[in-house]
Amino acid sequence: MPLPLQTVQTSIIYPAARISGIVLSAQRGMAASDMVDMLQCLNTLIDEWATQRLLVYRVKRAVQQIVSNQADYTIGPGAPDWDMPFRPLRIELADLIQVLPDGGPPVELPLAILTPQDWFSIAVKSITGSTPQKLYYEPDVPLGIVHLWPVPQVANQISLGIWDQLRQFATLDEKVSLPQGYLKALQYNLAKELSMRPWHSGKPSGMSQLALEEAATSLAWVKSMNRPTMDFTMRCEGAAQGYDVKGRWDITTNQWRWQ
Repeated sequence: MPLPLQTVQTSIIYPAARISGIVLSAQRGMAASDMVDMLQCLNTLIDEWATQRLLVYRVKRAVQQIVSNQADYTIGPGAPDWDMPFRPLRIELADLIQVLPDGGPPVELPLAILTPQDWFSIAVKSITGSTPQKLYYEPDVPLGIVHLWPVPQVANQISLGIWDQLRQFATLDEKVSLPQGYLKALQYNLAKELSMRPWHSGKPSGMSQLALEEAATSLAWVKSMNRPTMDFTMRCEGAAQGYDVKGRWDITTNQWRWQ
């Protein structure tokens, strides 16, 4: 279970200020303006972490609706097509959820995730088909755009595997809950960020070598937990094209693996 925390101020920012050397004693407080600046530093650090796969604590499953004869879908906060709390930085996996006419359980068929080179190599992007086979994600700002090919003629659902993100903090009094390991990593790495900026003395406060090592170690532990499992098999794209393929291709043996 995630570790329940107190407020952002008491659980992350104030300990980071102590670790960085900005606050030298437990009795000394900080100006409100300094606390706001430190909150901004914390959110900047979280924003940077969102770009690193090894700091992504899970690939989140997000199910969205496909509309017939619509190829492109905006995605992100307030998007008219697929409204989500944040714009996905990357879509790692995608499945077409196909409802069977006999009333059986839905079948999920893997879609190929295209690179920009793959997408631009498709000569006719307006080709239609009963179901899409490929997906290209364009992480535009402020909303991303998902392109499906061929253009689906049948309404279905799609399951997206997207990078989840640590939530940024709106206020100092906000209560938060973090995955295991992130509390210490945020405290020490925020302290590192704070120690490089001039505060009351007009020059960086500096940070002990031991604390710098703890910042690196705590971050390494989080990355080791989030490291993707090395599976030397490939999801079969042929399933989305209607082929009866139930296995996975094992690149180590160059054969189908059925279990």
